[in-house]
Amino acid sequence: MKRFTKDSVSRTVICIVLLLVFSCGTAFSLGEDLEKKYAPIIGTYEFYVEAQVMNVKFWVEEGKFLGAPEGETPGELTPIEGGEFKFEVTTDEGNYYIIDFVKDESGKYNKCIIQVMGEELEGTRIEE
Repeated sequence: MKRFTKDSVSRTVICIVLLLVFSCGTAFSLGEDLEKKYAPIIGTYEFYVEAQVMNVKFWVEEGKFLGAPEGETPGELTPIEGGEFKFEVTTDEGNYYIIDFVKDESGKYNKCIIQVMGEELEGTRIEE
Protein backbone atom coordinates (compact mmCIF):
# COMPACT_ATOMS: atom_id res chain seq x y z
CA MET A 1 0.00 0.00 0.00
CA LYS A 2 1.33 3.40 -1.01
CA ARG A 3 2.00 5.87 1.78
CA PHE A 4 1.40 9.54 1.20
CA THR A 5 3.96 11.94 2.52
CA LYS A 6 3.22 15.38 3.81
CA ASP A 7 4.87 16.86 0.70
CA SER A 8 2.86 14.78 -1.77
CA VAL A 9 -0.42 15.67 -0.05
CA SER A 10 0.55 19.35 -0.03
CA ARG A 11 1.38 19.26 -3.76
CA THR A 12 -1.92 17.55 -4.53
CA VAL A 13 -3.90 20.12 -2.56
CA ILE A 14 -2.05 22.99 -4.26
CA CYS A 15 -2.77 21.49 -7.70
CA ILE A 16 -6.46 21.13 -6.92
CA VAL A 17 -6.69 24.71 -5.64
CA LEU A 18 -4.91 26.03 -8.75
CA LEU A 19 -7.22 24.07 -11.04
CA LEU A 20 -10.27 25.50 -9.28
CA VAL A 21 -8.92 29.05 -9.41
CA PHE A 22 -8.04 28.85 -13.10
CA SER A 23 -11.28 27.14 -14.12
CA CYS A 24 -13.40 29.68 -12.21
CA GLY A 25 -11.33 32.52 -13.63
CA THR A 26 -11.84 31.21 -17.15
CA ALA A 27 -15.61 30.94 -16.69
CA PHE A 28 -15.66 34.45 -15.25
CA SER A 29 -13.64 35.88 -18.14
CA LEU A 30 -15.85 34.07 -20.68
CA GLY A 31 -18.88 35.72 -19.11
CA GLU A 32 -17.18 39.11 -19.27
CA ASP A 33 -16.20 38.51 -22.90
CA LEU A 34 -19.79 37.61 -23.79
CA GLU A 35 -21.07 40.70 -21.97
CA LYS A 36 -18.80 42.86 -24.14
CA LYS A 37 -19.51 40.94 -27.33
CA TYR A 38 -23.29 41.01 -26.94
CA ALA A 39 -23.54 44.48 -25.33
CA PRO A 40 -25.09 45.97 -28.51
CA ILE A 41 -28.04 43.53 -28.35
CA ILE A 42 -28.56 42.87 -24.62
CA GLY A 43 -31.84 44.24 -23.38
CA THR A 44 -35.60 43.89 -23.61
CA TYR A 45 -37.49 43.90 -26.91
CA GLU A 46 -41.20 44.49 -27.38
CA PHE A 47 -43.19 42.33 -29.80
CA TYR A 48 -46.86 42.53 -30.80
CA VAL A 49 -48.38 39.06 -31.00
CA GLU A 50 -52.07 38.73 -31.83
CA ALA A 51 -52.89 42.23 -30.52
CA GLN A 52 -50.94 41.61 -27.30
CA VAL A 53 -47.57 42.91 -26.17
CA MET A 54 -44.84 40.38 -25.38
CA ASN A 55 -41.53 41.54 -23.89
CA VAL A 56 -38.52 39.31 -24.48
CA LYS A 57 -35.35 39.89 -22.49
CA PHE A 58 -31.83 38.89 -23.62
CA TRP A 59 -28.86 38.77 -21.22
CA VAL A 60 -25.58 37.02 -20.36
CA GLU A 61 -25.39 34.85 -17.25
CA GLU A 62 -22.75 32.33 -16.17
CA GLY A 63 -21.02 32.41 -19.55
CA LYS A 64 -24.23 31.86 -21.55
CA PHE A 65 -26.31 34.14 -23.76
CA LEU A 66 -29.92 33.68 -22.66
CA GLY A 67 -33.31 34.91 -23.73
CA ALA A 68 -36.93 34.54 -22.61
CA PRO A 69 -40.27 36.28 -22.53
CA GLU A 70 -41.16 37.64 -19.10
CA GLY A 71 -42.13 34.83 -16.74
CA GLU A 72 -40.83 32.06 -19.03
CA THR A 73 -37.89 29.69 -18.59
CA PRO A 74 -34.80 31.14 -20.32
CA GLY A 75 -33.17 29.32 -23.20
CA GLU A 76 -29.54 29.45 -24.28
CA LEU A 77 -29.09 31.09 -27.67
CA THR A 78 -26.53 29.47 -29.96
CA PRO A 79 -24.88 31.58 -32.70
CA ILE A 80 -25.54 30.51 -36.29
CA GLU A 81 -24.08 31.66 -39.59
CA GLY A 82 -25.83 34.27 -41.67
CA GLY A 83 -25.58 37.38 -39.56
CA GLU A 84 -23.43 39.09 -36.98
CA PHE A 85 -25.99 38.49 -34.24
CA LYS A 86 -28.08 35.56 -35.47
CA PHE A 87 -28.98 32.73 -33.09
CA GLU A 88 -31.06 29.61 -32.71
CA VAL A 89 -32.75 28.17 -29.65
CA THR A 90 -34.97 25.19 -28.94
CA THR A 91 -37.24 25.53 -25.93
CA ASP A 92 -37.96 22.83 -23.38
CA GLU A 93 -41.30 22.33 -25.16
CA GLY A 94 -39.43 21.58 -28.41
CA ASN A 95 -40.18 24.84 -30.24
CA TYR A 96 -37.34 25.95 -32.55
CA TYR A 97 -36.65 29.66 -32.98
CA ILE A 98 -34.25 31.68 -35.13
CA ILE A 99 -33.48 35.05 -33.59
CA ASP A 100 -31.79 37.76 -35.63
CA PHE A 101 -30.78 41.15 -34.25
CA VAL A 102 -30.61 43.81 -36.96
CA LYS A 103 -29.58 47.42 -37.11
CA ASP A 104 -32.24 50.09 -37.39
CA GLU A 105 -32.04 53.20 -39.58
CA SER A 106 -29.65 54.86 -37.11
CA GLY A 107 -27.19 51.94 -37.28
CA LYS A 108 -27.91 50.61 -33.78
CA TYR A 109 -29.16 47.13 -32.91
CA ASN A 110 -32.65 48.15 -31.83
CA LYS A 111 -34.60 45.54 -33.80
CA CYS A 112 -35.02 41.82 -33.26
CA ILE A 113 -36.65 39.39 -35.67
CA ILE A 114 -37.89 36.05 -34.36
CA GLN A 115 -38.78 33.28 -36.80
CA VAL A 116 -40.88 30.37 -35.59
CA MET A 117 -42.98 27.85 -37.52
CA GLY A 118 -42.95 29.91 -40.71
CA GLU A 119 -43.98 33.11 -38.90
CA GLU A 120 -41.82 36.19 -38.44
CA LEU A 121 -42.17 38.63 -35.56
CA GLU A 122 -40.36 41.97 -35.42
CA GLY A 123 -39.59 43.53 -32.07
CA THR A 124 -38.13 46.83 -31.00
CA ARG A 125 -35.77 47.42 -28.08
CA ILE A 126 -37.39 49.25 -25.20
CA GLU A 127 -35.67 51.46 -22.65
CA GLU A 128 -35.48 49.97 -19.17
